[in-house]
Amino acid sequence: MVIDASNNNRQKKTIEGHQDGKHCITTVTCTLTETECKNSRCSAPGAPGWDGHPGAGGFTPAGSFGPEDCCNACLNNPQCRAWIVLGTSCLHSTGSQCSNGPFIANSGNIRCAGGAAQCTV
Repeated sequence: MVIDASNNNRQKKTIEGHQDGKHCITTVTCTLTETECKNSRCSAPGAPGWDGHPGAGGFTPAGSFGPEDCCNACLNNPQCRAWIVLGTSCLHSTGSQCSNGPFIANSGNIRCAGGAAQCTV
């Protein structure tokens, strides 16, 4: 499959095969929409980045907001390795250490091994 960004995000797929002894080529073209390409990281519990395993230590206050915003703030901060929300406090870890921490519901791994920053959309 080929995506031609210069052609309004159109995607082309060429299918070759044989039918009734004849060689056939079919080209299917579709237009990608924003919702099909939207990044799903930090979107809900269980999504990449919101896995319940912060995997880091040395958390410091980053603001007063909920888990989705806390996760996205960590994802957008190149120094943030993991995040936790306790009550309404968002905490980010910017330390250099990563570890296998316990499960904490509103938390996630961004830049430790297997973190959301390492996955692709």
